Amino acid sequence: MDMILLAIFSIIFLILAIKRLDWALLLIIAALPSYLIRFNIAGLPLTWLEIMILIVCAVFVCKNYLTLASNIKANWSKGVIKFRYPFDWEIALFLPVAFGAALTAGGTNSTSAGLSTGALGIFKAYFFEAIFFYLVLVNVLGNKRENLPKMIWAVAISALGVSLVAWYQGLVDMEFLNPVWSQQNPPRATSFFPYANAVGLYLAPIIVLIVAYIKDLWINCGQKRLYEIIALASIVLMSAFSVYFARSEGAMLGVLLGVLVIGLFSSKKAMKIGAIGLLLALALIMAYPQTRALVYEKATLSDLAGEIRKQQWRETRKMLMSSPQNFFLGVGLSNYPEVVKPFHQEGIFYDFDRDPDFQKNLKASAEYRATHWQPVDVYQYPHNIFLNFWSELGLLGMLLFGWLLLKFLYYASLLYSKTGDFLALGLLASMICVLVHGLVDVPYFKNDLSVLWWLLFAMLATLKLHYERSITKNNRR
Repeated sequence: MDMILLAIFSIIFLILAIKRLDWALLLIIAALPSYLIRFNIAGLPLTWLEIMILIVCAVFVCKNYLTLASNIKANWSKGVIKFRYPFDWEIALFLPVAFGAALTAGGTNSTSAGLSTGALGIFKAYFFEAIFFYLVLVNVLGNKRENLPKMIWAVAISALGVSLVAWYQGLVDMEFLNPVWSQQNPPRATSFFPYANAVGLYLAPIIVLIVAYIKDLWINCGQKRLYEIIALASIVLMSAFSVYFARSEGAMLGVLLGVLVIGLFSSKKAMKIGAIGLLLALALIMAYPQTRALVYEKATLSDLAGEIRKQQWRETRKMLMSSPQNFFLGVGLSNYPEVVKPFHQEGIFYDFDRDPDFQKNLKASAEYRATHWQPVDVYQYPHNIFLNFWSELGLLGMLLFGWLLLKFLYYASLLYSKTGDFLALGLLASMICVLVHGLVDVPYFKNDLSVLWWLLFAMLATLKLHYERSITKNNRR
């Protein structure tokens, strides 16, 4: 029955993609969490999100095969590239590096050729399909700046769906779809996702992006689009409370800094007011010892979650430094938990009660050590955006990722300075939000997050292409 439903939905989506490829792309954006619908076809693990991406990519290639072939031929005539995709050479290098990381990975679950099926699955979903989605999106919707609001509304609808479930959990029944994380102290919402931090990882950059779009609407349209502004502001509010229900502190900080960037750089007056507000906030924090201690604890990662993260990073550093292969090539996609085991420490001693003689008492009493011992699991990733890429893709992959990130921030800031477009500022702030949260988490290696990452790149590419076309048009005049 499940396969029959899958076939029916696939046929319906295929018809939609043939008739309106732009609508099909927007539906994918609105349904990014649909990766949670998983199944196997002839032993190949797939998700509903992957099926939709593969369908739109196939339809795009079939519809534009002759045009693509002639464009490639014309573009490479006489060895000179006439048209450049934004981030083209980085993508051309990123894919083989990621595929090489899939080849590097080992493990017991392997094909007859010795390749890790898990690693190949991650390459397929997180890199190949996500980047192909970026290319189709740029070609179909990236031709007009007017398409960006459609993309924002699509991702806003997605955020609304995630938030509705998180609100139900937070206000009515925390055990709904959430038997494990509801037992935490305090309980944490997970929405559709299997763990609480996934809520913050998904919603935080979307919140920041929508805030910038609201600012753009208010400046350019004012009360003419008041109902749209109210609707988007409601989604922002619901999403922000969902992050709170999930107790995702990294996401909260990312949203705060992202919105702060929008506020500070939206105008010179806002920058002055924001600077004064920051100084007042810092003064209030410093005035109260408890607040000052809490901020210091979070900033230095001295709380329990922070100490666990630091232990993970120490283990990852030892693993990467243990051999030239690990240092330069990483350990391969999906291989981190297995390779880090010899370097893993089963737990840490943590000062739960802020004992000034903590170290002394640890040495003196076995009973004291037992009551201050915190077990630490082996995680799927190191929970740091740079270490994640280094361990999975190797040093070159990490450096290439860092270059992509810097180039994104540079283009976004340049476009905002040249055009004053608040969507460019919003994309800049949204990526800063991802980066801040990513310092203590995993903001890319997940089906929805990898596509969301490349969605942000596609939106920036749309703004860049729109700006370049306007410059060319003005020069012809």
